[in-house]
Amino acid sequence: KHIIKIDGKAGLYKGLGPRLCAGAIGTVVHSKVLQKCQEKGTPQVLGGQQKAAESSLQHVVNETTKEMVARSCATIITHPFHVITLRCMVQFIGRETKYSGLFDSIVTVYREEGVLGFFAGLIPRLLADILSLWMCNLLAHVINTYAIDDT
Repeated sequence: KHIIKIDGKAGLYKGLGPRLCAGAIGTVVHSKVLQKCQEKGTPQVLGGQQKAAESSLQHVVNETTKEMVARSCATIITHPFHVITLRCMVQFIGRETKYSGLFDSIVTVYREEGVLGFFAGLIPRLLADILSLWMCNLLAHVINTYAIDDT
């Protein structure tokens, strides 16, 4: 209600354009990279005489590694759009009008900060994505293997 009162209903959609671009491009990059990783296929690290639990854990590690590579590539490619999206939304708080559209925002960021401005905050974002992916997949594996009874 506060945003509508200040900026009108259009204020609710600040940053939507760059966010849609990031989503579309990120989806394409993620699927293409994942497809390439699946085509290459990673060889099994463990030997032929492995236990079922070890092979399923190795499968989880292999699949999570492929997913990590695909997500990381998508995150790196789309991070400039993420930066612009956040700046468009956050400028409401400071009542600024620097970032009005996608192309105007690109010019503004480049003029003020250069190319590195588009990658501000990339490392923490990548680390958070990677850590959450590994934690979720390993936790799911542990729960599926040890906590859920097949019967």
